[in-house]
Amino acid sequence: MPPSYFPKDVDKVTTAVALVLQELGYTFCFAGEVACYYYGTTTVPSSIDVMVLANEGTVDDLKSRIVAKDTKFYVLLPNPSTSEPTDMYQVLYYWLTPQKSGGKRLYQPGRSYRPGRSYKIDLHFPCTMTIRTLPTDSIVTVEDRPLAPILPLILLQLQRWFNSNAESRKRRRRDEEVLAANVKEMLLVLRWGYPNVKLGRDGLDSWLPAKFIARGKRNVGVFLRSYPDTKDHWEAIGF
Repeated sequence: MPPSYFPKDVDKVTTAVALVLQELGYTFCFAGEVACYYYGTTTVPSSIDVMVLANEGTVDDLKSRIVAKDTKFYVLLPNPSTSEPTDMYQVLYYWLTPQKSGGKRLYQPGRSYRPGRSYKIDLHFPCTMTIRTLPTDSIVTVEDRPLAPILPLILLQLQRWFNSNAESRKRRRRDEEVLAANVKEMLLVLRWGYPNVKLGRDGLDSWLPAKFIARGKRNVGVFLRSYPDTKDHWEAIGF
């Protein structure tokens, strides 16, 4: 059973992530569920997604730099018995609640199991995503945290839903239901909290690739077949 997280945990981890990335000189923003959470959704995120605007190096290089900078971050390889072959990459965690003993590190520093609760951190470079790029002036600050702009954010969440919806495995089905709930809640946040944000308005999305927008429109159509009650909300934001 996955660990339970609380709002104070999210604040603690995002503060730590922001501090270490700032010290390393990176421009970044939070994305995924955690960005949705700070925009106003109610579900506490199960992992922390971060988009890092880097032009060189790899994500694993960045993970190594983070681990070297702050010892509360560490990396592990996924359990091969429960992971897809394509998922065998280093996973970054933040050690949330160390046991009083401090726990004994196993293997080499930075690659050790830590007793207590840890939060998974997913780092992404925009150039490796369907969004391809992210102008720094499009980043939105909410509660002192840089967030991905809300319109591409909901389309990225919708893409994650589409990918999960295409899977037939039970675990993926549960993921699909959680992501669908997140997308529906984000539609409400966007429509009522950000009424001026609409597709094609004032050049807000002029930097988004045409393929990204086209894929988003396709995904909206698929989403509507499962959740037709969201039609008015999609139309309200220009879809």
